[in-house]
Amino acid sequence: MFSQNCTEKFQLIIGNPPYISIKNMDKFFLDMGRLLCKDNELPKNLMQNSWVAFILTSINLLEKNGAIFFVLPIEFLQVQYAEEFRGFCSFINNTVTFITFTNVHPVMINGIFIHAYSIITNA
Repeated sequence: MFSQNCTEKFQLIIGNPPYISIKNMDKFFLDMGRLLCKDNELPKNLMQNSWVAFILTSINLLEKNGAIFFVLPIEFLQVQYAEEFRGFCSFINNTVTFITFTNVHPVMINGIFIHAYSIITNA
């Protein structure tokens, strides 16, 4: 994986990670995601969707005072397994901001309705 070989840190990471559930995930990707969870002292069962690995990788590649902007599915704010992950993001980073769309229709990307953007800063 890119993050294992990358020695650079980044000030800004912007992305729209894929939303692949565990039941549709490639075994190698799932194993690498679980290893990322373990390396960050998180339970391996947190790896329920591919966006978890993308956020963890981005956090690990972020410079101090850097920021991550991601388009994430609303499940990031709703599902049980993401609760601990949101706490981890808040603990590791100074600010976690969610921008949700309440007055507009959600956008559909890859068959998933997007209701929120996530901004994570490491100040």
